[in-house]
Amino acid sequence: MNATGEVDVYQADVTRWLKEIETGDLRGTLLHGIATKAAKQFEVLLRAFLQRYMDNADIDYQRDVRSKIKGKKNEGLDALTLGQTIKALDYVNSVATKTLVDAEAWHILERILESRNSLQHEPRDQRELVILAQTLLGDIEKIMERGVFRIV
Repeated sequence: MNATGEVDVYQADVTRWLKEIETGDLRGTLLHGIATKAAKQFEVLLRAFLQRYMDNADIDYQRDVRSKIKGKKNEGLDALTLGQTIKALDYVNSVATKTLVDAEAWHILERILESRNSLQHEPRDQRELVILAQTLLGDIEKIMERGVFRIV
């Protein structure tokens, strides 16, 4: 996901999926699949954003960031998990001349990570699944509306 058109399509998908949850059109395994797909697409988008942010700030992942990340850091930026990507973004945001992610955006990113992690550990019932999916998609929609990802 590196073109504005792809970001727009993703944002429209998230909005549509939220409406479908509210009307009850998405349930069960379909709802779980949609929420999981949305989370995976968000991970891709966030990594692309991080790469662009580093490029604009003249920060190199291998040289400047890799040593700050635990886990699969040696496999490169594309192998980072959502949590690792958020940690890398936090580091880049702290050393870049122009910070692009404010306190509210950090709060939203943390909720997205928490919802995604809960979703991966299989919700206990349909009610919990609906709440997790709504929270995840709602927070993704909020962060997308902030326009931060437009540099991608």
